Amino acid sequence: MSQERQSRLIQKDQLLQAILPHVAFDGWTDTAIESGACDLGVSKIKIDRLFPGGLREIVRHFGDWADREMLANLGEIDLEPMKLRERVSLAVRVRLIALSPHRETVRRTLSFLSLPSNFPTGVRSMYKTVDLIWYTVGDKSADFSFYTKRTLLAGVISATSLFWINDES
Repeated sequence: MSQERQSRLIQKDQLLQAILPHVAFDGWTDTAIESGACDLGVSKIKIDRLFPGGLREIVRHFGDWADREMLANLGEIDLEPMKLRERVSLAVRVRLIALSPHRETVRRTLSFLSLPSNFPTGVRSMYKTVDLIWYTVGDKSADFSFYTKRTLLAGVISATSLFWINDES
């Protein structure tokens, strides 16, 4: 990754981290974005430069951030001795652990992505996550099972996430 791209990613992550606490209260709205930017001392022009796609792009970046956190945490674990299903289960758990400080934001994200105009963004984000998990755990399938594995994992992540959001244990 180029130094310029790395710098831009760091700026996006910093802005995202400033926005997330506001999303928990205001949802994915311009108010939450502006409040987070104000906390960080970032101008509206800078927000538009970092996220020209607006709210949807910031939501996509939230999913990308969660995926990168999952990968970083999985990189510290020796997956080799585990069975494939154990690796997949671990990846899902590690991702949820990374998201645990932002549980209410995840709830607001699911609400945002369930709107008809945002549904394609949610589908693309989900596919990116399940594909990343399967490749990370070592899946090399290229036949029909490639699609069934991803479809089944999307269902598992959806159901698990909905349960996890409401679980207080």
